[in-house]
Amino acid sequence: MKTPISDYDAKGMAELLKIEPYKARQIFRWLHNKHVFDFQAMTDLPKPLRERLEADYLPTQLQTITTHQTPRTQKTLFRLQDGETVESVLIRDRERVTICVSSQAGCPLGCTFCATGQSGFARSLTPGEIAEQVLHLLANEELGDRTPNIVYMGMGEPFLNYNAVMASIRLLMDSNGQGIGARKITISTVGEVPGIEQFAKEDWQV
Repeated sequence: MKTPISDYDAKGMAELLKIEPYKARQIFRWLHNKHVFDFQAMTDLPKPLRERLEADYLPTQLQTITTHQTPRTQKTLFRLQDGETVESVLIRDRERVTICVSSQAGCPLGCTFCATGQSGFARSLTPGEIAEQVLHLLANEELGDRTPNIVYMGMGEPFLNYNAVMASIRLLMDSNGQGIGARKITISTVGEVPGIEQFAKEDWQV
């Protein structure tokens, strides 16, 4: 069973792989900045490291099933490694790009107004599974030096997957990756009070 690597920041990758920090930063940049999910294409890594990564680790946890495009939107259905599926949406508004991500496969709350809630709950997503939605949707998007807005308004209740959501935000804010500013990230909740109270104590401006 291969280990997914997109759940880790550069420090975590260095510890996991027992490699020098600068090599871990290179891997992180390939995944989170250049949107390259093929270890063999990471050409500034030594060949033995690339072969080791290829043998034992997964560069991506998501597989695109379908993508529906309009001039302003791109809705993508992803399959996870265990067969569960999640949806993500990219929205264009003039110069602004907003990406709506899912934090769970299904949702346990069962809100009557929500199709996801009525379809049942499978499991919460990992930090990498959440962050990768952004990376895959941005792979063919020309943003120049701009960064997208991120909204946690897809499938699931973010505050019921609190630790993974917080970790995914840190991955997206990492300066070696997307470098998205805290004020460009929004979490939507149906009113999960313990999560709201805990989130209010976080030391950032998300």
